[in-house]
Amino acid sequence: MVGKFLKYAGLLLALLLLVLVSLPWWFNWNWLRGPISTAVEAQTGRALDIGNIDVDFGWTTRITLQSLAFENAEWAGDTPMLTLEELAAGLRVLPLLRFDLQLPELAVTGLRADLVKRAGDQANWAFMADDSDESPAPDSRADIPAIENLKLRDIRVRYRDETRPFDYRAQIDSLDAAGGGGQPLKAEGQGSVQDRALALALTAGSIETLRGSDQPWPVELSLAVGRSNLWLNGSIGQPQTLSGLAIDMRIKGPNLDDWYQVTSIPLPESPPYDLSGRLKHADGLWQFENFDGRLGDSDLRGDFGVQLGGERLAVTADLKSDKLDFDDLGPLIGVPPDASETASADQVDEAEQAAGDERVIPDQTLPLGKLRVADAQVSLKADSVLAPGLPIDDLTLDVDLENGVLRVTPFALGFAGGRLNTYATIDASVDPGIWHFDIRARDFQLRRLLSSVDLKDAGEGRLGGDIRIRGQGENLRRALAGSNGRVTVVVNGGRFSGLLLELIGLDVAESLGMLLGDDQKVDIRCLVVDLDVDKGQVDSRQLVLDTADTRIDGDLQADLGTERFELRLEPEPKDSSLFSARTPFEIDGRFSDVNVAPDFAVLGLRLGAAAALGAVAPPAALLAFLEPGPATDAQCDDLLSDIDAPPQSDDGPKASADQSGK
Repeated sequence: MVGKFLKYAGLLLALLLLVLVSLPWWFNWNWLRGPISTAVEAQTGRALDIGNIDVDFGWTTRITLQSLAFENAEWAGDTPMLTLEELAAGLRVLPLLRFDLQLPELAVTGLRADLVKRAGDQANWAFMADDSDESPAPDSRADIPAIENLKLRDIRVRYRDETRPFDYRAQIDSLDAAGGGGQPLKAEGQGSVQDRALALALTAGSIETLRGSDQPWPVELSLAVGRSNLWLNGSIGQPQTLSGLAIDMRIKGPNLDDWYQVTSIPLPESPPYDLSGRLKHADGLWQFENFDGRLGDSDLRGDFGVQLGGERLAVTADLKSDKLDFDDLGPLIGVPPDASETASADQVDEAEQAAGDERVIPDQTLPLGKLRVADAQVSLKADSVLAPGLPIDDLTLDVDLENGVLRVTPFALGFAGGRLNTYATIDASVDPGIWHFDIRARDFQLRRLLSSVDLKDAGEGRLGGDIRIRGQGENLRRALAGSNGRVTVVVNGGRFSGLLLELIGLDVAESLGMLLGDDQKVDIRCLVVDLDVDKGQVDSRQLVLDTADTRIDGDLQADLGTERFELRLEPEPKDSSLFSARTPFEIDGRFSDVNVAPDFAVLGLRLGAAAALGAVAPPAALLAFLEPGPATDAQCDDLLSDIDAPPQSDDGPKASADQSGK
């Protein structure tokens, strides 16, 4: 009886073992879709729908999931956060018993991901209330999955950040990576980022070296995104945390701004560049150190860093140039580089279009979105500046960007032997942006200023001035068109060309005397220019040049919106002269096209008087050109005291530009 029982028990146990062993081959794995979805929802708070599960058992088991859809956050919309046509993975069973994940094959097809972040650090990929939107890095290199063959097909990812105007779209048409055994890892891929064609090629150490060694992991990468290129060559000490980098990096392209569309790092508009340096990373800080190269026709070197993990990106840059081409700074304010110099094809087109524009004030729209995505501290120092027609010696630029407010503190030029300091604030936290300018000219040498406009040795002395302007608009042109503020320029003392003064006054006798002899310099008692700016309309409060020989009074009206102006100069001699047709001068036109001519109405009256007197008695015609010299000295002290805070010879404190304007 006992033997029969044991016999039947043995047969039952054998049958049970046969069922357990054969279970993977006849079991319907789709029965697990419900329990898996329930478990995922319990862990994430989101539903997961699985269309089909298929498992082929073996020492390398192949698992295939098809038609997956992962629910989105309630606040992010009704469409799934992630859908997937097929995920196929090969899994080695024996290593898994040692808790070692080895995937000889992983193939992903038709993935669609819609990622959204909004205010309050809410992200639709953070599944539970206490989840962080950052994934923890593996503890060691051995924890990195061993994926020997990776195939990605038709992958599309969209990332939107509702806290800033950034909508990121990337697509991988195909990516194939293989690095099984001790063979080097090689990968090639094609796709697009922000509608820019993407191509990458990677050669790196083997998967065995990656997971089983403490030695730095060698890597060589080339990446092309649109017209921009990046190359990396070196090693990574800790690949699981991307730290311990010893990598040479080179970037090259037609415009640094192209990288903003790809990385959201707010790089400026620029001419073509080619820069090489060292890439480092630690604790979320990426650094491009000790780089050197060319930007346009300028040499450029320095350090650049981006800190991740905060509310906004934190960018730092310390830049230096031995010889800076001033033209290369044009794209910063919307002016393309000179097409005859180093410029991209787009910038050549922009320069040609700008050449046909009658206006000179840039109208490039203020990049509000770019100024809101990051905080930044940037400095630039140029020991010498190439600027034909401008007496610039050196340049220093300090920029601070915080909460969408850009402050220039200052943009300083060694100019005409003095200093030109521009303090500016552009508030891009509001739309349209608010612009403040506080421009201070100190100790300009009149000789160098006049020499730069082909009036060599026409004058000497020191010039100072202030421009304080406030405006609002989406670009500089719109901001100035409705701006308010004040402009003052002062020369107190010095000397000026007597010949030029006589020519301005059409004094033939005095001019001939100086042409045949020496151009005697005339003492400048004062030059005062005091302009009021009201809603883009410029009107002169005071405009006087007073010398020992001549006093010139002026009247200026200008429209910063239309860029048209009218300037009337009325010279009055302080000495008598014969053969003088001294007549007011009219200077008008556009900022880009100036017309200079005497007041022909007044000149016509003199000619008419000469003709009438000549008809009576020919010698009497000379009386019409006799200048008795009635002008009196201008009250320079009164003129200077009428100007608020006249310019001093030193720069004074760095007052906030917010105080400028009206």
